[in-house]
Amino acid sequence: MSSLEQTLSIIKPDAVERNLVNEIKNFFEKKNLKIIKSKKVQISKEEASEFYKIHQTKPFYNGLCDYLSSGPIVVMALEKENAVLADHQTLGTDGGAFTAGSWVTRVLNTEVVDGDNIVALSGNEFSLDVGGWLIEWSAPAVGVDGHTTRLYNVTDSSLVADGSAAWSDTGTSNISYSTGKVHYNNLSSGPATLRIEHQCGTSNAGTEALGKALSLGIERYTTVTIYKEG
Repeated sequence: MSSLEQTLSIIKPDAVERNLVNEIKNFFEKKNLKIIKSKKVQISKEEASEFYKIHQTKPFYNGLCDYLSSGPIVVMALEKENAVLADHQTLGTDGGAFTAGSWVTRVLNTEVVDGDNIVALSGNEFSLDVGGWLIEWSAPAVGVDGHTTRLYNVTDSSLVADGSAAWSDTGTSNISYSTGKVHYNNLSSGPATLRIEHQCGTSNAGTEALGKALSLGIERYTTVTIYKEG
């Protein structure tokens, strides 16, 4: 499975007029984004109207279309290495019970995407070589009141970043997610082993506390997406 994510980027007319195209391209390349296609074009007002069609009911719509069609633009396709790790369980298997009072290491047992081998996964922990990284994660909980996650550095026993606070009332089956996002740089500290930890306010001994099965296929609970930035 491919581990390359693609996105569209447009250098708008004012930046083209100010000769900032090369500067912007250099910025993307420093962020480890590969420019796979680049073309300088001039689009019509009609083409701009179609491009921004999603905004057609907004008061700024006409001005936006006028601006995009006011001069040459540079359209680029960008590509970036990424890896996706997850807790995958068989059909109908819940995520497990959740005990309050201490940090629980979330299960990570599957490399969903990592065609370029930018990460190593073992024992619910993932290891990254020296570099710059963008790390995003999410983890569900059910019936535990307040809960939150964190990204923890196992190598040097330190907190990397806190996740969001979330709430799922006890006695209900409502699922809520704690999420997080951090730019992580270990250029000076060396390779690192990391994990996602989760803490809740009220224990739930039910098997669905760390994720409720939907029985629609493979059950996916904790998910981590890693982008190589340098």
